[in-house]
Amino acid sequence: MERTASLVVALCAVWLLAACDPVAPPVPSPVESIVNTPSPVPAATAVAPVRTVVTRIPEAASVVLAGDVVPPVVATPCTPGECPYTGQTVTVIVSFGGGRYGPMSGPLYEIRDEFEAATGAHLEIVEKPLDEHFAYLITDLTTGAGKYDASLAGAWWLGDLVTQ
Repeated sequence: MERTASLVVALCAVWLLAACDPVAPPVPSPVESIVNTPSPVPAATAVAPVRTVVTRIPEAASVVLAGDVVPPVVATPCTPGECPYTGQTVTVIVSFGGGRYGPMSGPLYEIRDEFEAATGAHLEIVEKPLDEHFAYLITDLTTGAGKYDASLAGAWWLGDLVTQ
């Protein structure tokens, strides 16, 4: 049980670190525009319109296609024959939505090879529709079946998970 917990923590660490790109893209320079707006004061007492400076960043958003960005390697592969979790499997249940390129499951597929090389364990990704994910997870937890080692669950489930 302790080895499985360590393995799950290692999986989470690799997953989080893979999401952190050490090279930040350059930030465009802000562009300031001066906008004359009517004064909130009645016209009889107002002297001049209020000048408002509006700061915006041009082209702040960009389109990146799946597969265009290669994540950095964050976990060193273990030496063959000395991998701490050889032969073990970590099963993660995640909400389905795009598979390999989905917003929830995609990062797991992205780090799977690196995780397996660093630990020797196999990472099994079980995708369930969002409306079924909680039912599978809570059934596994309450029956003690131990089918899943980890879950990428919605934060709104926290109250239900704590009361079980």
